[in-house]
Amino acid sequence: MKRFFLGCCLALALTGRAQTDKQNQDKQYQKDVQPAVFALTMVMMHDVVNPPAAARFYTYSTLGAYDLISSLSGGLPRPSAIFHQYKDFVIEIDKKKLDPGFAAVYSILEGGRVFLPSGYMLEKDLAEYEAKCRKRGVPSQKIDYSKEIAKKYVQHVLDFSKGDRYNKLSTMVRYSPKNQDWSWYPTPPGYMDAVEPHWKIIRPMFMDSSQQFKPKPPVPFSKDTTSEFHKLAYEVYK
Repeated sequence: MKRFFLGCCLALALTGRAQTDKQNQDKQYQKDVQPAVFALTMVMMHDVVNPPAAARFYTYSTLGAYDLISSLSGGLPRPSAIFHQYKDFVIEIDKKKLDPGFAAVYSILEGGRVFLPSGYMLEKDLAEYEAKCRKRGVPSQKIDYSKEIAKKYVQHVLDFSKGDRYNKLSTMVRYSPKNQDWSWYPTPPGYMDAVEPHWKIIRPMFMDSSQQFKPKPPVPFSKDTTSEFHKLAYEVYK
């Protein structure tokens, strides 16, 4: 999922600009994407975000950038064609005043600031990135306008995210492992709780529901040393 949005965002404004300076600027914005996403990663490491939640945060933090760039480029599918229940953001944009590359990268950082529990840590990254682009010679008028547009896309994604039931997780009854040989239970050394056992209530991003692709039933538990379960478990053990 993260790779998908990184790949799409790397298309930043490569829509037939001929001038060498514009091409160089586009290439620089492409290089800016990875550090922006890495900045999100550093905040999530600070917050000790688990994998399912990280997937959600990466997706929402980069979705605004993708929506923006896909609206300007005919070569990218709009997110509504990919995302379950997502509606593309429709806004009138003055393309002469917009710097698409700056707006996309800025929206990734702004998305992280809005979505991540410790998103305030990205305020420094936002300020530094803006200062770096000004130093590169990006006009102040374009920066100010692009920031305004980027924030509107981020707000649209934020409004969309509020319907995915993530806020319901904290209200769910805490999972209590069953004291049975066949059940999962915390193991040493960390004895960590089950990771997001109620994640199935979250609105899917690409699938219709968890029923769309049903996995095969698990191999029946058995202590019999000749059983298929014992064979598989022993392979893991070895």
